[in-house]
Amino acid sequence: MSTLLAIMFRGGWGRRGGAVEGPADPAPHATPDPMEPEMTPKWTTHPLPEVDLTLDIFDDRSGLTVRTDGEVHALVQETGAIRLGIWAGPGQDLDRWRERLALRQVSFGPVDDVEVCSATGRLQTAEVAAAAGAIGGWPQGDGTIEHRAAEFGAEHQAAMHFVHGGRSVLVTWAVPLGQREAWAAAEAHFFGGVRCG
Repeated sequence: MSTLLAIMFRGGWGRRGGAVEGPADPAPHATPDPMEPEMTPKWTTHPLPEVDLTLDIFDDRSGLTVRTDGEVHALVQETGAIRLGIWAGPGQDLDRWRERLALRQVSFGPVDDVEVCSATGRLQTAEVAAAAGAIGGWPQGDGTIEHRAAEFGAEHQAAMHFVHGGRSVLVTWAVPLGQREAWAAAEAHFFGGVRCG
C-alpha cells in the first residue's frame, strides 16, 4: 500500500503532526498557464519504477525530461514558468539543492519536517533572485551532449528530501517570485502527489 506524502497547506507547509494521509486530488483542472497564475493545473500520474516512486506531473506532459545519469534517476518538467523535478540517487538532498543555487542571491526559509512514505522528510523554501543566462550540457542516452541556454528569473523554490528504499530523493518546485500564493494549491498537490511503492 502506498503512503502519500502528508502535507497541509495554509500559508506554509504543514509540519509533522499536522499531516493528513490520502490519495492525490483526482479532480480535473485547467491546464497551467503562467500568464493566468490563479489557474490550477490538470495532473496525471507518472510512475518511476526504477526508484519505486510515483508522482503527479502536468497532464499535457510538455517540457518533460526523464533521464538516468549513472545511479541518479531524474524527472524534470518545465511548462511555462513552472518547473518541477525529482532526483533519486546518491547525494540528492537539500545540500545538493542549495549548491545548485550557490551562484544566485538566495534567501532560505527554515527547514521543516514533513511526513512522506511513513517517514520523516525535510522541506525548505527559498526566494531566489534573477540571474544572468547560462549554457549547460545535458548528457543524452546515446552518449551525446545536448546544449541548452537558460535564463533565470526571480523564483520561489521549494525542495523536499527524504530516503526511500535506501535511496536519497530530492523533489523540487519553482514558480516566478510573487506568484507563490496563486500557485499554492498546485504546489501542495505536487508535493502531496509523491507516493512510494
